Amino acid sequence: MIVEELKTLEDCQNQLDEERREMGLEYLDHEDLTTQFSAFAERCYLLAGKFFLTQLPEDLALDHLRIKLYQSGFNKAATRNIPVSSSVQSKYLRMAVAEKVIANKLCADIFQQYYLPESPTAREAIDNELDRLYIDSPRGEAIFRRRLLSAYNPEDEEH
Repeated sequence: MIVEELKTLEDCQNQLDEERREMGLEYLDHEDLTTQFSAFAERCYLLAGKFFLTQLPEDLALDHLRIKLYQSGFNKAATRNIPVSSSVQSKYLRMAVAEKVIANKLCADIFQQYYLPESPTAREAIDNELDRLYIDSPRGEAIFRRRLLSAYNPEDEEH
């Protein structure tokens, strides 16, 4: 009897853990988080190095390369003109600009604080987005709605 109850309890715990993972509810281990962010920063560094800390082909027309860099927006990310050559300095400058582009993109699109809207109009906009999300993924909408509602005070949830 006790063995069966323990098995049932273990199954319930496993199901709860799975649902937490699906909903994105995790208990953060700050040391582990620091380690993961350090590893992430290292991978970004290696990615930038892989593509920009390279020797330019000898037959590459530098004017053509400068035009391509300008068209890609790479030059806008650089605060100064970067010499385009195969010199060690040029390679590291290109790599630094690539890291800056990666960091700016992460800051703009990933690492943003989210503030819950307080006005009825803003909350209505969120509701409209949730309705749109429901059409694409009812389960995803339910998870997102629950996460939003958990951030509000209980008396605010009636909105």
